[in-house]
Amino acid sequence: MLAPSAFLASAASTHDLQQSILPESVGSLDDESLPAVETRWTSLSNSQEPGAESAHTQKAWDKLVA
Repeated sequence: MLAPSAFLASAASTHDLQQSILPESVGSLDDESLPAVETRWTSLSNSQEPGAESAHTQKAWDKLVA
């Protein structure tokens, strides 16, 4: 269960950096893995996703599950 939390926190915390270093043609593409992992996390946790202000920390995802 912690793997989805780690992935989602990592994706949230690196999003802005990715957008700043990737060419616009690549940065504008959607990461197709995110919705699948978010759905998996939601089904396992029976919780709503953490807010944008804390989504970058794995602890925010974990505390809703553990």
